[in-house]
Amino acid sequence: MKPLDHLGPSLWAGTANEPPDTVPLEGERRADVVIVGAGFTGLSCAIHLAEAGVDVVVLEAKGIGHGGSGRNMGQVNPGVWADPKVVEGLLGEATGRRFNEAFGGTYELVEGLVKRFDIRCDLMRTGNIYVGRSSKGVRAVEARHAQLSAYGFDVELLDEERTAAIVGNRRYRAAMLDKRAGNIHPLNYALGLAEGAISLGATIHTSSRVRRLAQTADGWRAETDRGAVTAERAVIATDAYSDDLWPGLKRSMVPIGTYATATVPLSDNLRKTILPQRTSTFEAAPISTYLHMVASNRIMISILGYPPLFKNSPFDRWPRLQLRRHFPQVGDIPFEFKWGGTIGLSDDHLPRLHEPAPGLTICCGFSGRGITSATLGGKIVAERIRGTMADEDCPLPVKPIRPIPLRLLRAASYELGIRAFRVLAWLP
Repeated sequence: MKPLDHLGPSLWAGTANEPPDTVPLEGERRADVVIVGAGFTGLSCAIHLAEAGVDVVVLEAKGIGHGGSGRNMGQVNPGVWADPKVVEGLLGEATGRRFNEAFGGTYELVEGLVKRFDIRCDLMRTGNIYVGRSSKGVRAVEARHAQLSAYGFDVELLDEERTAAIVGNRRYRAAMLDKRAGNIHPLNYALGLAEGAISLGATIHTSSRVRRLAQTADGWRAETDRGAVTAERAVIATDAYSDDLWPGLKRSMVPIGTYATATVPLSDNLRKTILPQRTSTFEAAPISTYLHMVASNRIMISILGYPPLFKNSPFDRWPRLQLRRHFPQVGDIPFEFKWGGTIGLSDDHLPRLHEPAPGLTICCGFSGRGITSATLGGKIVAERIRGTMADEDCPLPVKPIRPIPLRLLRAASYELGIRAFRVLAWLP
């Protein structure tokens, strides 16, 4: 397998940096900590352990960033889907405030790692704009602005004129500009984190699927087809791409598809009329459409739901419809890339921290906010392993793994609803 073939023909894989040299695990190996999964969570955890002198081995089933880390929408959005008051209601006021403050400042964590390891990943703090088109959408925008500003976060409410200037069309009546946010090449960020972890002494083995993880007298033993790692502590960092390695973990998240497309590069004159400040957008609507001007001057259009199965179906033509409605000046510009992925949706859309057995830690359920939340999640896991973060200081409460009832039925209902939304969008 070539270095990035595992990702398929995505924009990120097609414009990626050279990955670090890695090999499959062969034979027996001892370490202080073994981490399963080389995405944002596992790599962040490896960095924050290795910098303290911890001997870390990361085992990845396919390649670096194979899961959501290499397939997502490339938006560096602090916080989570739920508004701050909702989080406080779910976690309690004290823990909820700690959560909101920690996850609300995650751009700085990502930026710090990018600068520290000189990662070439097109990180730009261009902001994110939450747009409202209907009266209900405008109310949602205003409510979110009120809650985030109450926390002191750098957000601004925009009228119709300023919204039009930032987006490049007049479809929306109001918006909230989140100045904390930005854009990134997510796969290059993951590859850079891997190089950073290796530079600190961590070992990463790709093409090394863990077939069995078991507690032993020596700690934990992670077995692959051609070897095994024995360590005092183990971490599972596989999020939506979890299998049955640990009982109930896979069933504790609802799998939701993502579908992304990107055009060929735009001319300079045309690019200046569309998202001129490269501010990514998402809409206050039941099913949001995401618009993004990437660093290579392509328009990226993303939505929840798996990629279409058939060419020229309404689902396949969805990006063209959105392009025509938002930016008609581009005409019939070709799409160069189409790809998909999966996010792990927790039952309340908040990340999960599990410690189901002594010496085992799991962090997952980032619900579509993986770039920021998973980076912080990996750091939290590392600090708990190092003993530098007590329960009362942790922004994520430790919870038991609880399988979601009828998760596949819920996943199917989400997918059917998303597809119905796409079909209805064709109506005048």
